[in-house]
Formats: sequence, C-alpha cells, structure tokens
Amino acid sequence: MGTVQPSQNERERKSDPGSAIVLLGSLAMVAVTWSCWPMLTLFYQRWDSDPMYSHGYLVPLMAIGIVWLRGVPVEDRSLKPTWIGLPVLLTGLGVRHFAAAWYLEWFEWIALLPIVGGVVLTVGGRHLFRHVWPAVAFLVFMIPLPYRAEILIQQPMQNLVTASSTFILQTLGLTAHSQGNVVVINGTPIGIAEACSGLRMLTGFLALSVAAALVIDRDVIRKSLLLGSAVPIALLCNIVRVTATSVIYAQTGSERWQEMCHDGFGLLMPVMGGLLLCGTLKLADALFVDGVSTDDASQNEESTMGPLDSDTNTSRQLDTPSIKVVDPIKTSAIAGRTESELATASHQE
Repeated sequence: MGTVQPSQNERERKSDPGSAIVLLGSLAMVAVTWSCWPMLTLFYQRWDSDPMYSHGYLVPLMAIGIVWLRGVPVEDRSLKPTWIGLPVLLTGLGVRHFAAAWYLEWFEWIALLPIVGGVVLTVGGRHLFRHVWPAVAFLVFMIPLPYRAEILIQQPMQNLVTASSTFILQTLGLTAHSQGNVVVINGTPIGIAEACSGLRMLTGFLALSVAAALVIDRDVIRKSLLLGSAVPIALLCNIVRVTATSVIYAQTGSERWQEMCHDGFGLLMPVMGGLLLCGTLKLADALFVDGVSTDDASQNEESTMGPLDSDTNTSRQLDTPSIKVVDPIKTSAIAGRTESELATASHQE
C-alpha cells in the first residue's frame, strides 16, 4: 500500500516560518518583560514624576511605528532563528545583573537595549535584525540620563537661556539685567530654574528628528541636516518661551498669568519645533537635488547643455535652405512663354 504524498500547499504551510517566529518572538518578549519589570516600573515612575522625561511614554509607541513604517518581512522565508543572537542576549543579561549588584543604575538601564536586540537577532535572524535594529536603538530615548550628565548639560544650557533672554529683553527696550540665573526686569526678579534649561525640549526634539530621519525617504545629506537642526531649534524654542513668559510677567506682575503663559507656551513649543523641523527638511530639499547642491546641479546642467546648444545651432545652420537670386526678366519671359504654349495647345484641341 503506497504512502500518500503531502500536497504542495501543505509543504509550504509547514515550511513557512512566519507563524512560528511570531509565536517564539512573543514568548521571548514576555520573558524579557517579566525579567525587566522592576526596571520598567522605575521608568514609569520617573516619566510620571519628572517633567524632563515625560516624553518617555511615547518612545515605545514611536519605536513600534518605526518598525511598521520601515516594513518588517514577517512572511519572508529568510527569517530563521539563529544562535548568533545568544552572545548578545547573554551579554546584556550579564551587564544588567553586574550593574544591579554594584548599584550602577544607569548601566542596568542601558542593558535593556542589547537584551531586546539579542532576542530579535536570536528569534528572527540577521535578516529581521537588519530591519528592526533602528527601532531597538531608538529605545535609548526612554532611558533617563545619568545624574552627572544631566548636571553637565543643564548648567551651560541654563546660562545660555539666561544670557540670551536678557539680551532680547534689552533689545526690546526693557530694563533688564541678569544676576546668575535670575533675570531682573524693571526691578522684578525672574528665576530661570533647571526645568527651564531646555533639556526636556532638547531630548524631545532629538527623538522626533531621529524618528523622522529613520522613516523618511531622503539621502544622507538631508537626513544629517535634519538631525543637526534639532539642537539649535530646541534652544531657540526654549529661549522664545522664557523671553515671552518674562515679558508678560514683567508687564502684568501676576504670578497667575505667569503660570498660565508658562504652561501655554510649553504646549506651543513642540508645535513650533515641529514646524521648524519641517521647514528645515523643505529647505534641504530645495538646496539639494539627489545629494547634489543646486549650484552644482545648475553648473552640471549648463556644461551638459553647452555642446547640445552648439550642435543644435550647427544643425540649424545645416538645415537652413539656401536662397537663390532669380532674374525677374527671365522669370517673366519663361512665364509668358508657358502661357502662350498653353493657349496654343487649347486652341488646337
């Protein structure tokens, strides 16, 4: 009795690794979430209590959006689990446990990236990892900075905001001067706190510009301009916010108005920053064509069109018909003879 051979559809269904990879990846992510749950809870508490990292809620959602927009070939036959990701996963777990044992808090947090990357590489293989690793690296924006790094960044930014807002106020004709991180306007002191240094706005705009650079279809030059513009745009928006709040407080003298304007301008600054980032991208598109500046493109076009114009002129000269001078007397004689011959032929008929 002969054996029944499986059909081609059944063989393709059995050889299709998509569903198995999704199941294995889901189980692996559940295990990682359970293992890192205390650390994730600490992240949530920091996002909820520290306004500087309130954007941390959006980072995982933005990472998922990056994966979705870049496209993940789940149905591809090249998605195969591999043992190459195990060293990466074990390295991340080792760093996390070592940092937890020695109370190195930030290294314990940053170990989350190689753990997630190792899971992706082990479950989906190198083909999936090439598509997903930018989203995994993007998760760094949800991790709070070390305290020492915060102080090193906040202090210069705080001094810059104080000096810049004082200069703008003096330019507007107001009596203003600075004393440390305090701006005195018409005798009214306004303190520039650490929360007003702009670090929150800087990290948020950096995350937004990196996410945009990962999903837009542009060359390296235009993406670099977009990323480089995030820092000056964040500083500019924060200076505008502090200056406008100081002017309103100096004119009204009401703390209630100051709080309302402070919070209102805080909500408007992300909109302003997003518009400036879009404007930077539009400007880059106008200045560069396929990675070449418009000046170089125009020079290349002129050098290319030069020989064509000369050839066109030459062809026009060759195609121009020659003009012959005809004697009118001979022409009239020929025409008269022709008419007489025609009249004679018709008479004979």
